[in-house]
Amino acid sequence: MAGKSNFTYGQESLPADKICPICGQYNGCKRSRDCWCHNVKISGKVLAMVPEDKRGIACICKDCIEKYS
Repeated sequence: MAGKSNFTYGQESLPADKICPICGQYNGCKRSRDCWCHNVKISGKVLAMVPEDKRGIACICKDCIEKYS
């Protein structure tokens, strides 16, 4: 299934849904309704930066949202 591969982050291997699709760093998402990402508005400009094959797989990290907004 797409999005289930692991990536190495530091000494740790993380699932794809924990990696920001823009910068490739840990995104800090809990993948639940109480996560920070459920209360953030992301501009269309930032969303357009997500590669087509990574859309809907993982959240954009706070740093990228702030940097590119």
